[in-house]
Amino acid sequence: MEQKKEFIGLEHFSDQIRLINQVYTAKEILAQLYEDEVDNYEVLAAAFKQEDSNALYQLAVDSKQLTAEGKTMLIDNRNQAWVEKMVEIMPKERTLFAVGAGHLAGKLGVIALLRAKGFTVTAILN
Repeated sequence: MEQKKEFIGLEHFSDQIRLINQVYTAKEILAQLYEDEVDNYEVLAAAFKQEDSNALYQLAVDSKQLTAEGKTMLIDNRNQAWVEKMVEIMPKERTLFAVGAGHLAGKLGVIALLRAKGFTVTAILN
């Protein structure tokens, strides 16, 4: 903000919440927040520290947590919409996009979709 950089979103927060409420019941959301995530925390933290986007993607789309329809709604469709916006924004100026790690890998992940559009995507590790 000190550098007067513009911050924009690829989607509105209210859109994300609407989708989450379509995919999960309130009981499922609470279970993930308070029960299931405790068991997965060590695995998630290790994958994050190892910068393993494939492992993080697999955790995000685990069928115990997310149905195939939920994956399509929460991951795939959003990735495709984001990439369309990214393609419009990137040629105009240098841009940093921040997305959740579960959106990076996979056939319809942001990385694969950008590469399919002809962009070179290179990991910057550490």
